Amino acid sequence: MYRYCSILVFTVITLSLVSCKTAKLSDALEREALGEYYDAAQIYRKVYVKTSSKDTYLRGSIAYHQGDMFQKINNHSRALSAYANAIRYKYTDSTAIFKQAQTLQKQGKYAEAITRYTAFLDTHPADSLLVLAKNGITGCELAQDWKKTPTKYTVRLPDKTCNTFGCHQWQMKRCLRQTRCSDRQQDCQV
Repeated sequence: MYRYCSILVFTVITLSLVSCKTAKLSDALEREALGEYYDAAQIYRKVYVKTSSKDTYLRGSIAYHQGDMFQKINNHSRALSAYANAIRYKYTDSTAIFKQAQTLQKQGKYAEAITRYTAFLDTHPADSLLVLAKNGITGCELAQDWKKTPTKYTVRLPDKTCNTFGCHQWQMKRCLRQTRCSDRQQDCQV
């Protein structure tokens, strides 16, 4: 009985020490290198909270990397706030403003994205991302125009019988003809 109790106490102590591991920046960098972006983002968040606000460069760097991780896992709202924190703490990498503009564009906030792209162009006129920033501005302007004047076409999901994975080629042709015929509202022979 004593032996089982000592083993139980040993395992409880070991598990408590393992679970109390503090988040380190090196752990986040390791997770990022392994491609585990969600875990890296969570570790960056913990490290960011623990870092003193007086250490502005480190805090800005952590926020920038956190924004990158959130952007890679398509969590654009958190990426946007992380990039805003990096800019607020005056992170020295010029791509923070550019990536914030890209994130705004992905969220559909085109007017804000244009202002961030132009701010990037004003502060870094000879950067290697100059062409991408100009393309981002053009894309945002086109998207705003397209939203104002939509086309007549509508996108809808196909029937459940007409999928590309379970049908043979002749079934796909039949499904496509049925879809076209129902669009014209005429009787077609299949």
